[in-house]
Amino acid sequence: GALDVCILGSGASRLGALRIFISIESGRHVTYPHTLFAKASALHIVPASPSRLSLSGETLPFGEIRIVVRPSHLHMVR
Repeated sequence: GALDVCILGSGASRLGALRIFISIESGRHVTYPHTLFAKASALHIVPASPSRLSLSGETLPFGEIRIVVRPSHLHMVR
């Protein structure tokens, strides 16, 4: 298993990031500049400074995080 990772470069504006996010379903996000795509079996994110993350109306502290793919541990339901 692998994660599909999309990284927005420093040249991407907030509006550009929104456009990319909206275009994911159609697949057009792969044509935007300032984006890098990769597959990874693990991802380690270290923010430049402590931050806050908003998920479903909840604000949470956002710090260092490590994500590891574990095949057969997640079942997708459509």
